[in-house]
Amino acid sequence: MSKSDHLATILNLITEKGSASVSYLSKYLKVSESTVRRYLNELSNMGLIIRVHGGAMALKENKVSYEPMFEVKASLMLSEKKKIAEKAVEMIDEGDTIILDSGTTTYQIAKEINRKIKRRITVISVDVKVAEELGSNPNIETIIIGGKVRPGYFSIFGEYAVFMLKEFQAEKVFLSADAVHPDKGITNSSVEEVFIKKQLIDCGKKVILVADHTKFGKIALAKVCDIDAIDMIITGKDLDEFFIEMLNNKGKELILV
Repeated sequence: MSKSDHLATILNLITEKGSASVSYLSKYLKVSESTVRRYLNELSNMGLIIRVHGGAMALKENKVSYEPMFEVKASLMLSEKKKIAEKAVEMIDEGDTIILDSGTTTYQIAKEINRKIKRRITVISVDVKVAEELGSNPNIETIIIGGKVRPGYFSIFGEYAVFMLKEFQAEKVFLSADAVHPDKGITNSSVEEVFIKKQLIDCGKKVILVADHTKFGKIALAKVCDIDAIDMIITGKDLDEFFIEMLNNKGKELILV
């Protein structure tokens, strides 16, 4: 194959799959990894792909510019969110203090806690829906953080909420995300929620990202943290091999459900 054929093949593969690693393309094209990197850099310079560490991503659907409200988000990837919730609850021990971030995946965790956990735990919530779900359970000591409520999203934010969170420490923090990118890290569509999420990370001995596989490879408005700030990731088994390889290279504990 000529160089132009190689470039066309790489572009087609990345466009079709959404992403591809250097090692995969090297094996597919039967050329060296250094050659693949050179080709990827050329395609990136032409504005045809997005170059990331270890590979490249397609241009399409890589940005999150619109955040659906709670009722809409709650219906998206529901089966996968329930599986993520089941795995998350398995990690909660008796006597634990945990923090549940705002979001529809953490809401499913709250529902699963109600169904499965009969032992005493403490849950700190920054979400009205999550607190409402857990508030009637006598086995759960539910603490809701005070602050402003985002209309239609039910998350709690503001300076007072951040101030309150600074007083708490938890064994585990279950963090949600609008977008997860191997280089850009975890990003969020709401600037207000970013300050809360940053403080949640500081509160946790172990920070567990819970996000369905469709969130990966995307970039939202405001950065929360780098991938390095996360201890564990729970996501769906349909996560692209590209991201699995990237996360493994970063030494992240990855659970696919």
